[in-house]
This record gives sequence, C-alpha cells and structure tokens, in this order.
Amino acid sequence: IEKFPRLANADGPDRETLKFVTKLVREIEGIVEGYAAKAISVTGEVFGGGQGEGSSLLERARNWAMCFDEETMNLSEIDTTSRAVLVRAREATEDRYTEASFVRALSSILLGKGFDKWDDSSPREFADGIRETVAKLERISLEADIPADSVMPLLDRHFHRLYGHLERVLGPDKAAGKIKDLLEERKKSRLNLRGESKSNGLMKEALEDVDARHIVSFSGGKDSTALGIYMLEKYPQLDLEFVFCDTGAELRETYEYIERFEAIFGLKVKRLNALESLGIREKSGRTPFDVYLKEYYGGFLPSPQARWCTRVLKIKPFEMEIGEDRAYSYIGIRADEQRTGYQQKKPVMISSAGNIIPVYPFQEDGIDLEGVKALLNDSGLGLPPYYEWRSRSGCYFCFYQQVGEWQGLKEHHPDLFEKAKGYEKEENGKRYTWVNGRSLEDVERLKKRYEVPSGEDLDGCAICHL
Repeated sequence: IEKFPRLANADGPDRETLKFVTKLVREIEGIVEGYAAKAISVTGEVFGGGQGEGSSLLERARNWAMCFDEETMNLSEIDTTSRAVLVRAREATEDRYTEASFVRALSSILLGKGFDKWDDSSPREFADGIRETVAKLERISLEADIPADSVMPLLDRHFHRLYGHLERVLGPDKAAGKIKDLLEERKKSRLNLRGESKSNGLMKEALEDVDARHIVSFSGGKDSTALGIYMLEKYPQLDLEFVFCDTGAELRETYEYIERFEAIFGLKVKRLNALESLGIREKSGRTPFDVYLKEYYGGFLPSPQARWCTRVLKIKPFEMEIGEDRAYSYIGIRADEQRTGYQQKKPVMISSAGNIIPVYPFQEDGIDLEGVKALLNDSGLGLPPYYEWRSRSGCYFCFYQQVGEWQGLKEHHPDLFEKAKGYEKEENGKRYTWVNGRSLEDVERLKKRYEVPSGEDLDGCAICHL
C-alpha cells in the first residue's frame, strides 16, 4: 500500500510493485475463499443433521427443502427472506449451483452482499441468519394443525438431537427409561385413562366373551381408523379382526390410507366384496356398485331417500362375513356426537342381526374429536389426505357430498368426476342426478368456488362416513 502513491509519478508500475499487487490480490482472494469455506461449513451443518457425512451440501439442502410441501411454502407466516432461502434450497441440485455459488446466493438473501463485501463480523451474521431462518421454517411446519407427512425427516432429526442431549445428561440406560416413561404417560393421557379403565357395559361384556368374534369395520375415515388404533393399544388381549367393505368406488386415497394402516401396525384388513353374495367373480372394470345399479336397480341412482347402496354394498357383505357367529361389532361413534344409523332414530350399527352386538368404545371412554385426532397423529398415520378437500369418507360419487366437495373431486380426480357424470341421466322428463336440483354439468359451470363444510353437523351415512 505504501508503494501505491508513487505510481502517480511513474511511467508505470515496476516489477517489484507488480509482484506486490499480485500478492495482495491473492491474499484478498484467499480471504474471500476463506469466507466462502466458513459459509459452506455452517450451511452444511444447519442443513445436514442426520443425513450422513457422505452427502454433499447441495444434497443436504435439497433433502431439507423437500420436507416442506407446497401448502407450507404458501403460508402467510413465512416471510420473503425465508421463502427465498427455501426456494434456493429446493433448486440446489438442479446443476445451476456449485457449493460456493449456492452459499453466495444465500449470503445475498440473508445479508444483502456477496463474500467480496464481507468483513470480520460477517461470518457470525451469516451463521446466525441461516440458523434462525431454518429454525423458523421448521417451527412453522411442525406446529401446523395437521403436519404434512414430509416433515418426518425433520422430526427424526430433532428427536435424535434431543435424545443425544438426554443421554449426555442421564446416561444411556436412564435416558432409555425416561423415554419409555414418557411414552406410557402419553399413551394414558391419550386414551383418557386415570389409572383404571372407565369402560363398562357392553365393552366389559365383550372383554369377558372369549368365544365371540371381535370385529372392527373400516370405512377409511378418521373415526373408524382411530378406533382401530384405540382397540389395538388399549385392548391387546382381544383377537381383533379388521374388515373393509369395498364398494369398488372408493377414492384412491382411501385404499392407500388402509394400506398405510396395515404397514404401521403389521396386520391385514380383510376386503369384503358384495359380488361374492351374488356368486360373481371380481374382475377389472366390474364394480359391485355397477352390477347392482344396472342389473338390480334399473339404473336408478341411490339417494338419501333410497340408500340401497349402503344396504347391499356395506351391510350385506358384513353380515355374510359374520354368518351365524356371535360377534361384537366395534363402532367409532365419538363421545361428542349423536348420530343415527341406517334406520333413522336408531343407534348406529352396521347390522341389526341378533348375533352381531354393537359396541361403542369411544362413547364409553369419553373419546371426542380431539382425542381421535391425537390417536391418528401420535400413531404417525395422521388424517386421511382427502380431508383437505372433502368432509368425510365414502364413495367418490356419494350423493351426500356438498357442492364444494364435488368441485374438489373435479380438481383432484377429474377422471372420477367424469365417471360420476356418466351415471347421471334423464328419463321420461325426469333427471336422475347426484346433486339434488342440479347435474354435475351444472356444477362445472358454477363460477363460485364453494367452501367444504366440516362434515360434523351434516346429514350423512354413518356406516360409510365413520
């Protein structure tokens, strides 16, 4: 630097000056490279927890970003800076970045400058900024009412970090014991236990009847699924059977949800099919609903006033499966609801046959809607995904659906919407449609996007919608 003023009176820099300037430039470049190396190190640490030492920074960033679904990215709580970091992380492995250019982009977002403008305080500011941004995004995602399945790697990462702290404080054996105690406390709280069961009446009778069959019937909805979890955890002594009456017209999400239940709990849900009662073999393209509609009901669609679909596709296969056996049918009616069954003004039951005894564990033990959600979330299963655009389970063309749900079907399953349209017809001046007073073509023409109701206070089929 002392040599620079002399340059003004010289014809040009001499060799010594050139060597000095070259050395100075290299030192500056070394400082910039050092800044980049520090940024790479801290960013890899922040993004890379639990992903293994072999993964690159760009892979770690991409894997972290994929823990956030599109819905999370659009939440209003996420500020512009955090969203920009998340977008860059998603793009990390798209061949547009090296590790150095990736952290340089993050520096521009967080600090508003590249490494050539950094000073001695910048590494700390960058480290604090990336840690705070990542922590904020993870907190927003994990504290959502219904966290997405994609957050599981984040939960796994946080659990292992906290468990490591616990081991350092208590030691391995005591740490393991502490986790076991916490799980037991959580289980008792969730099942509404206070040292002993509040079950009585029919539940007590069922527990003592070792010769009877014990059946949990699935609809693919939240209540019947939560009941299955509840029965497995609270009454492990029962030899439970799980059945699902498949109409052939369920949503794809329903089948996938039942498969996830089977995988998590290591059991099989038996599929019952109404075609068996007709002596007809099941084959692709021939559903139980279609057979009954065309060959037994003259093409007349079911409706709230003529619910033949529930009787022949749900109740009849269930009764055939039980036969003459004495059986307890466990039904997921919650303590905070009063629903009537297939026969109005009578309790919900899948069958009124004398040998099939309905039992309502949730009502006996005081399990409400929040308890149902806790059972599903704590198991790792969560709510069925179709609840994002639909209020309850059931066939994709269920006539109890509200207009907003039909619009949701059109958006999420346009092929099924078209199939549902194909069932509608006009005969002798009368229209036979799914929606009272309008056809699905009418629904398509609506410009207003209707809200999807909660489903808790709507009329519906308790057998299909549990």
